[in-house]
Amino acid sequence: MLGHLLGNTIREAHGDEILEKVEKIRKLSKSVVRAGNEADRDILIEEIKNLPNEQLTPVARAFNQFLNLTNIADQYHTISRSCEADVCEPDPIYTLFSKLSQQDVSKFDTVQAVRDLNIELVLTAHPTEITRRTMINKLVKINECLSKLELNELSDKERKKPSAVSSSSFHKAGTQM
Repeated sequence: MLGHLLGNTIREAHGDEILEKVEKIRKLSKSVVRAGNEADRDILIEEIKNLPNEQLTPVARAFNQFLNLTNIADQYHTISRSCEADVCEPDPIYTLFSKLSQQDVSKFDTVQAVRDLNIELVLTAHPTEITRRTMINKLVKINECLSKLELNELSDKERKKPSAVSSSSFHKAGTQM
């Protein structure tokens, strides 16, 4: 859904030529990364080398937005109630403790290891990670729309469950940083 919307936006803003160029580069990239296709790697390199100057910025921006939307989709899918077990892990802490238990790690050792953890928050900024406030606001709106789509499918009983509320709250808070 988000990819389709991005494609429409690219077409409206820059025309079919740029959209086709972005799609060609995207498909070649997938072929190289997922299948290890060396022939497509060479074609991809040539496509990028031969981009005319006037296409560099729109193509780069398209991939920037594609990555932003991919991150949103990944974050959203991870906390979605519709999450498939083989695609994401809705409760990684529970899964971790189950694995530790299956490997005969004692509860005492697990508790002691958790107590000994030293977790520090480190905030970094990199010039390439600067995002304008308007773009951040748009990305937050996309997350809110995804949440509404998900929450509209919840029954009244599910909406009252703490896990549905906390997932939604976490989702919204995480996108507003």
